[in-house]
Order: sequence, then structure tokens, then C-alpha cells
Amino acid sequence: MARESSSDHTSGRDAFRTPISRFIVSSGAERPRVEQEYEPGSTIANRYLVDKTLGVGGMCTVYLVGDKTRKDRPVALKLVAGETNSVRIETFRNEFRILSHLEHENLIRVFDFGVLGADGGFYYTAEYIDGKDLREAAAGVPEETLVDYIVQACRGLEYVHSRGYIHYDVKSGNILVTGDGVVKLTDFGLSALAGRGLGKRIRGTPAYTSPEIIMMADVDARADLYSLGVTLYEIVAGTQPFRTRDLHDLFHKHVAEAPTPPRSVNPDVPEYLEQIILRLLAKNPADRFGSANAVIAELARFVEGEIELQPASSVEGYLRTPPLCGREKEMNQAAFALGQLGKGSGRHVVIEGVKGIGRTRLLREIFYSAQIEGYAAVFGRGSEPGLFSSLADSLKSFPQIESLDHPGSEGGEDGRSVPEGAAAAKSALPDALARIIAASEQTPVVICIDDLQDADTYSQKAIKRLSQLLATSSAPPLLLITSFRNDGGSPGTYAPGVLRLSLGPLDRGEIGEAVSRMFGQSRAPEIFVSRLADSTGGVPHAVVETVRMLVASGNITLVEGKWHFRGGVEVRGSLVAGRVLRLAGRRARRPSPQICPQPRAA
Repeated sequence: MARESSSDHTSGRDAFRTPISRFIVSSGAERPRVEQEYEPGSTIANRYLVDKTLGVGGMCTVYLVGDKTRKDRPVALKLVAGETNSVRIETFRNEFRILSHLEHENLIRVFDFGVLGADGGFYYTAEYIDGKDLREAAAGVPEETLVDYIVQACRGLEYVHSRGYIHYDVKSGNILVTGDGVVKLTDFGLSALAGRGLGKRIRGTPAYTSPEIIMMADVDARADLYSLGVTLYEIVAGTQPFRTRDLHDLFHKHVAEAPTPPRSVNPDVPEYLEQIILRLLAKNPADRFGSANAVIAELARFVEGEIELQPASSVEGYLRTPPLCGREKEMNQAAFALGQLGKGSGRHVVIEGVKGIGRTRLLREIFYSAQIEGYAAVFGRGSEPGLFSSLADSLKSFPQIESLDHPGSEGGEDGRSVPEGAAAAKSALPDALARIIAASEQTPVVICIDDLQDADTYSQKAIKRLSQLLATSSAPPLLLITSFRNDGGSPGTYAPGVLRLSLGPLDRGEIGEAVSRMFGQSRAPEIFVSRLADSTGGVPHAVVETVRMLVASGNITLVEGKWHFRGGVEVRGSLVAGRVLRLAGRRARRPSPQICPQPRAA
């Protein structure tokens, strides 16, 4: 593994003299002064009632809050306030952006992203995890419980890697365990797509950083496995494999020194687990496990019972949110419309196509993009009673919107035609729609409405009025995005300037990409993709549901990255993301020891 050096005479520890500025780290940085701390009982963004502060660290404060729109359970609100560093702000946006595309039982789920005025900061909400970090949770637990925690963490990592991402900050503090024993990977702020060069930047926490990142070599998912190895070493040995206060010395140890075997520190560590940890800590990525699933398979060789690579509940995550494929053109057009909105130009965008073509998925992707860009974005469905009143009420939660009063909102709820001219058009709008216009005159607004064909006549006419208004030269900074199911007919005529995104079927290449990425980077056989394309017509929902129906019977399996078909590709059976590893019980049954030492007091 070659290292870039400015001098042929540089050697030894001096070879690892790396400026601190190269690091993009997740913790340890001085926290900027926060202008406003939210006390219990206060409200954030006119929507979230603060129950208590869950934690403060780095650039963020995390609150336990009640969401007025999600009254069934509390959520965690992660807030960045007073931060001016553009890299850190982008890190925060990046975390939400990535997590909004991922859904797996071993990953934290996110809900909404928002901006608190010009200087109030950024926030996003996520599921509240009432639990401990992995090191705390593993202290004193039986061996089989620790193995279960490791397996769950690997399942989450396998899913992340299958979607093409590298976490870059795997450590105990970013792996939480709920009271029910469910492991959740968190903190994706430093994550990035695999293959995206890091340049001269190093991502991660120094104590857990892999040698190839330090050496600026090619990086893939095995960098996360190295960090997992450091994490597991710390859990079973009670100390990190490399300890030093000097950053450059730490780099040298990561790259050049072998770790002390864990059993030398804690004799209670099983030999098989020590070997797994040491392999994860291999300096050369080629000497590590090739995937997180391979770690699970190795554990299964030594543990009694059954271990599933991905149980049915995990497989559902692969199927429920397959990667968005074949919609690059439409996403680029939507991105351009969002950019124009930032310049004060509003318009109406229509996403249309047959049932199952992916209208809702595309609309959701655009909605998340609008949230991340900091626009006041709200989402509704055509069938929703009081649609526009609900959308207007949702806009009240944005702090940059002070009032929804509109002096010209005196139109009724009938279907009268819109008078000529923008001013007259505004005066003819129903009250709820006029309040939305009033909001857009204070800050750019994005309104997303799914399945407009299910809306009542009143809502349909209101949309037509708003579309006509957005076609005028004095249109407010409002981006209206509607989806319409067009099953062979026509959604009707639109005002001039409406951008119509007509979605067509996926071609075979796009189907192959989507199916392959559902279950990792293993390329689906061409003949299978061809049959799938013929049977589904390239309709994305039909592709996913066909694969979903194929899941239960086990006629098609992926074993160690290879596709296997029981009965040939003609079979109408099941595609299983993981196989059950049946174990012969390599060791005699015996009481399971507690192999993890209690964390030492700081």
C-alpha cells in the first residue's frame, strides 16, 4: 500500500505527520455557542414540544419532543444552531439525505428536515431510541447476546453497503441497542457513496480509522469493517487496540503495528471471536472479510443454533425501498425547478404516468430534496379531506412564516372562473389557497400533492386556479408539484409553462440495476432480468412486487453474492436476500460466560 510523500527521505512515524485540517471528524470539535437553548415545555418550529434534552455534543443538541402531527409517539429532534462552518452544515444535511433513502430494522429512521429561520439553525427528526450504546449494552452480557448484537450490526452494515454507501464512522457510540435488544446504526453524517474520492480529507474518528483512509488509498466498504473490528476489540478487551494521545503516532499504529491479541488482555474472550476481530483489523483490506455478511457467516460456524444473514423482517427493508433507478432526467429537471424557486420563480410541475410507474416515489424524492434545501415544503394527498386547509396549517410550523393572512383572500369555494390578470387571480382564490400564497410571499414554498386524481372537484378546480396563477409573470415563489395517475387517458389541459414529467417504463438495463442493488452489488443474471422485464412491462412497482412475491418460497436465493435458481429461471418461486445458516453445533453446550468487561469509569 503506497503512501504519498513530499520527500523520499521521510520515514518512520514522520511519514504519518498529517495536518489536523485533513480530518472531517464526528466528535471532539469545540461546540459553537448556541443562541437559544430550548427548555422543557418550549416549542421548536411551532410544531415540536420539548420534553427534555437527550444529549449535547459536537455541533448538535438532541431533544426528546412531541410532534403535533405524530401524536402516537415521541421523536428525537437533532438540532444544529449557531454553526457557521459550511462543511459541518453540509455534514448535517448529508446525514438526513442518506437516511431518507434507507430503511432497515437495524438503522435509525428519519422523518422531517427543517430550517429555523435565517440564523436559527437546522434540524431533523428521527425515531427516538431509548437505549444504550453498544459498549454499554454489551457489558456483562452472555456470549450469545453479544454475538446477536454483532450480527445485527453486520446486517445493518450489509444493507448500507448494498445501497452503495460507506458509513465512515462506525464505533460504539454510533451503534445503539434498544431495551428490546434491537441494534440501530446511527450518525450517518460522514457517510458517502462508495467510490467517491476523499481527496485530501479523512473521514471518521481517528481511533477507528482504517489504514487505507489514512494512506489515501482506494476505500470501499471494508473500511467500515476495520472500524467494526476496533469497536469489537474495545468491547471485549475493555480498551482500544491502539492508545496514544499523539494523533500521528496513532496513525502509525493503525498502519504499521499489529494489535495485541484480545485474549492477552481478557482471557475470557473466545478464541473464534478473537480471530474474527483480528481479521477485521487486518492492515490490508484484502485480508479482511469481504463483506459484513461474511462476518455473520463466520460467526455462524462457531455458534449453536441458527443465524440468518437477513431475516424476513430485514429482507423487507431491501424490498420496501429499492434504489431509485431510471429517473435521473426527471430528478435533474426537478432540481432545476428548485433552483429557480430559490431565485423567486414559481411554477407547476406535474408527474404523470400509469399506476405503479413510480410517481409517488419520485415525488417523495423531490420533497426530501426541497426540505434539505431549506424550503418550506409540505406534503399532502389528493384524497385528504380539507386538503388545502391542512397544507396551509402545516405551513404555520415554519418559523420564517409569520402570518398567513392574505388581504385579497375573499374567494369562495365555488368553481367560478379566474378573472384575467394575476391580481384578479389571487382575489378569486379560496381562503385556504390564499393563505398558502401569503406564506410564499414570505419565503419560497414547495407544495407536493400525491394522487391528484383522487381529489374532489373543489380541490381539482383550486389546483387549476393556482396553476393559472403560477403561469403569470407575477407568480409568487411557490413550486407546486402534483402527481396524477394517467391510466391511458389524459389528466387534462394545463396552463402554459407547466412542466410535465411523464414517466415511462424502465428498460432492461434499469431493471437489472434496480434488482441487483436491492440485494447488494451482485449483478442479476441477464436471462432473469429479461424474463422480469417481459412479465412486468418495466413498471417499477410490478418489478418490486414480483420480486416480493418471489421471496417466500425460496426458489431463488442469493448465496455469498451468487444467484441460485431452484428449477431454473422459469421458476415462479421466491427470491431470498439471505440464507439460513444451519449450524451443527461446533462446540458442546455449556453455560455462556460473560466475556465483556464492565466499562471503566472515565
